[in-house]
Amino acid sequence: TLNANDIQSGFVDVTSTRVLAGTHNLIAWITDASGNTSKQSSKYVVEVDNTAPKLTSITDNVAGVLNGGNVVTYTFKFSEAVSGFTADDITISAGTKGAFTAVSNSHYTLDVSAPAVGGGAITLGVKKGSYTDTVGNVNVDLHPGTTQAYADKTAPTLTSITSNEADAAGGPVLLTFNFSEAVTGFTADDVQLSAGKKGSLVKVNDQKYTMFVTPPEGEGTLSVSVAQGSFTDMARNV
Repeated sequence: TLNANDIQSGFVDVTSTRVLAGTHNLIAWITDASGNTSKQSSKYVVEVDNTAPKLTSITDNVAGVLNGGNVVTYTFKFSEAVSGFTADDITISAGTKGAFTAVSNSHYTLDVSAPAVGGGAITLGVKKGSYTDTVGNVNVDLHPGTTQAYADKTAPTLTSITSNEADAAGGPVLLTFNFSEAVTGFTADDVQLSAGKKGSLVKVNDQKYTMFVTPPEGEGTLSVSVAQGSFTDMARNV
């Protein structure tokens, strides 16, 4: 029923019953209190969307096992344009999240850095109800996620050998051995001297060792080296 306020406003709000998804043509007419009926309005097309968006796929750019410390890029593709999807909606069991990029409204990427030490798997998932389509339908399906194996495949290196003597040694010399990462299997037998006498090898930490060396009497040059393949990292890389 129309009243004077409706006519002055120039429009009428109508709440319909729930309609099915799809395209609908709306046509209206008005009947006044005396029973006079207006002409039908022109057709108004309404598109009804009741379908929740879905995450159709999660893929990555790594074939096989990812080297520890390296970056894997995950790609997220949706059934339609979505809103509200952020890096906080993505869960990872290991590693560190990096750049999150919206390639389009239905295509996103996320970089994840694998742990540098050890091995295992990065299990990645997306939270349920974390995004909507452009008309507000909330996702209701939980994507099973994806798993990417990673392992430390980088060999450790001896980064430096330093001594506490800048020039000529007048007594025992303290040598310091610094490694690129934690190592195991490094012993005094792996240290090679051109002259002099080795003392005990002391482990300061997993990446740093020291040794006192007593040079021979007289003048000369003391050269120090470490045997190749004499130590490994914790993942057994030589």
